[in-house]
Amino acid sequence: MQHHTATHILGGAARRILGDHVWQTGAEKGVDKARLDITHYRRIPQEELWRIERLANQVVFEARPVHVEVMPREKAEGQYGFRLYQGGFFPGRDVRVVETPGWDVEACGGTHLKNTAEIGFIKILRAERIQDGVERIEFAAGEAALGHVQEAERILRDTTEALNVPIERLPQAAESLLSELKKARKEAEELLAGLKGGEGALEPKRREEIDGLQVEVYASPMEADHLVRFANARVNERQNLVLVAFSVKEPAKLVVMAGKDAVDRGIHAGKLVSRAAAVAQGAGGGTARLGQGGALAREKLDEVEELLVRLIKETATEGQAGS
Repeated sequence: MQHHTATHILGGAARRILGDHVWQTGAEKGVDKARLDITHYRRIPQEELWRIERLANQVVFEARPVHVEVMPREKAEGQYGFRLYQGGFFPGRDVRVVETPGWDVEACGGTHLKNTAEIGFIKILRAERIQDGVERIEFAAGEAALGHVQEAERILRDTTEALNVPIERLPQAAESLLSELKKARKEAEELLAGLKGGEGALEPKRREEIDGLQVEVYASPMEADHLVRFANARVNERQNLVLVAFSVKEPAKLVVMAGKDAVDRGIHAGKLVSRAAAVAQGAGGGTARLGQGGALAREKLDEVEELLVRLIKETATEGQAGS
């Protein structure tokens, strides 16, 4: 009964906000929610949905009477016009007229409340275009509407807790998260291209073999952590590899990774980075397998590259002689 009467109230509000061209093309009333299909030439923006909702609830709060009367068809049509048939043609010689005075009148066989205040309140849940020129408004009334509002509040609370932000900062947090996600996806695509070796893949700018060790040098706009993943994948494939990678963003960063065989030959990636970064006014260090440096002057990167290759060559030669 609440949803049936609310359908009439909501239809009247839609006509007043959207225009007299609005005509009901269908409706469905349930216990938990209802829907109203109306003619309209475009999607209904959220601001207009809110206006329709406010206007409909104003009628609810005004506690207007709802009159039901059966009268001859000729009299009903003469008094109210063909707006009577908003919900479709009503068969028979007599017409059951449901009227909220000054607001809405329709020929309807459904069960109704006696006063709009009995609806409680109306909450529009969503609107969608179901075909050209027809918009569907889904809504709830009374206790069912309260249930939907509380469920939406629960989702909102869970989201703010998951993002660890107060509710008033939720839109900014969501925008920030989306921006970070887009950036991560772009970097992941670049990394994946490098790992697959396909078109646009990371290609070494320099490759050398030094006394049984392989040396590869890369330069990329990727972030250093992505270069670490790339280097790890390459070194796992070739244990005699020493991979040098520059992140050429400003300021530049350096990643050096050595495979197990290279480490056994005396290569210490952290020490290489420490010595090389100092040349470029940066700093760094790390373990025998992985070294990282940052804040490098970009104009010094060529000098850093030459120094690293020379140090690797010296270490490799000493290790080969020692063995």
